[in-house]
Amino acid sequence: MLPILLSVLFLAPVPQGAPPLPSTGPGPSAASQTLPDWQVWSSLGGHVLAQDGAGDSWSFVSDGSVGHLTRYDDQGAVLWSATATNVQTAEAIAMRSNGSVVCGGNWTTSPWGAGWHGAVYCFDGSGTILWSQVFDRGTQDDIVDIVVDDQDVTYVLMQDQRYDIGGWGDIYLFAIDPAGGLLWEAVWTGQGTGYGYRDIPYDLALDPTLDRLYVVGATRTPAARLDQLILAYDTAGNLLWTWIRNGPALMRDKDWLSHVGVVPGGGLVATGRSPSTANNGFDVYTVRCDEDGNTIWEATHPSSGADESPRAFTSLPSGECFVATGTGRVLHYDSNGALLHDFHPLPTGYGHLQSVGLGVDSHGHLVAWGYAAKAGDFDCFLAVGDLSTTPVLVAWDVVRVAPGSDENVSPYAPAPPFHLDAADRLLVGCTTNAPGLAGGILRYTVP
Repeated sequence: MLPILLSVLFLAPVPQGAPPLPSTGPGPSAASQTLPDWQVWSSLGGHVLAQDGAGDSWSFVSDGSVGHLTRYDDQGAVLWSATATNVQTAEAIAMRSNGSVVCGGNWTTSPWGAGWHGAVYCFDGSGTILWSQVFDRGTQDDIVDIVVDDQDVTYVLMQDQRYDIGGWGDIYLFAIDPAGGLLWEAVWTGQGTGYGYRDIPYDLALDPTLDRLYVVGATRTPAARLDQLILAYDTAGNLLWTWIRNGPALMRDKDWLSHVGVVPGGGLVATGRSPSTANNGFDVYTVRCDEDGNTIWEATHPSSGADESPRAFTSLPSGECFVATGTGRVLHYDSNGALLHDFHPLPTGYGHLQSVGLGVDSHGHLVAWGYAAKAGDFDCFLAVGDLSTTPVLVAWDVVRVAPGSDENVSPYAPAPPFHLDAADRLLVGCTTNAPGLAGGILRYTVP
């Protein structure tokens, strides 16, 4: 078990519009409290975040109609802010090698919000829009994820939810050249046509060693069930193989894969959920496949009747991986699928710590960002654990803006506000209902 022994911290109220006071109070003897390098709070919440190699931080957020991109320096000072029109929701952000950034979002196509398009914008390092692409492939087009390769080709994963070419929902993958031109698009129309055949993408990963793209999600079958799905494409847009699994469950229409990580040159590891065969809960299902789509290993973590669906995931190049479940557990699998650790972070006085972002720092420590509840209020937590033998907490922080306020992170966000870089700089975000504020961004240096 990984005991997170955090003392209750009582903070003075924060004046409206001011940043929160730093966390104070005694911490556990076995771990040190790590305070943010800097933090900013504003009237906007729901940021997607990225960092560049120079230590600058980037956030993309929408006010409901306009997308706002902000660049911060290494000390948290605002370098500039820029806007993109017609962005109702901010969904994804990715850095390019030349210091520019690509942002993706969605915008409605009618006053009633009956439909929307996917939009992608590229900004240079000073905030000027270099190019944009708008994708209209059906009634409801959602940007799901964006990745950029080392040649600055941008790959965009999009879902069309209805009234499309292959049924009720198709999976789209686009490639955009460095100048903003559309190189190709690929569409996967699934296993059936007509009403109800909805195919859903959840995550995208790029293996530059094989020029390979992996999409994970779910596909609706003619038997009216939702099966787990992996699609493998080359970087020219050719579909190389598909992997489909119907979990051995009592309920149909409930299987999917939600997170994927690359094993460079050797395939992928992915995780998702399946309904339990023993109760009304959902099991965690994790699988590793080779580059040809063959299953190397698979593992199921059983539910005790609750929803164990993965909320966060990270993997190492070896295929070792970590899964944060819906009940606050963290599962640690080695590269062969053996379960090394199964622990339940539990801050003293709080309910379980729901991790929504996971990463591994340069020391091999697991870094988790999430939230926990106490007496009806939510606070956000940073936890850094040493998993070399028995899991041990080595550093932590608690984020509370004011007494009684809720600080939270959606576990269902398309791009969780969490980015850990190679220099152990951690950029995280959260929402708050403190007076006059809606969200915050915090930058830590992980010890």
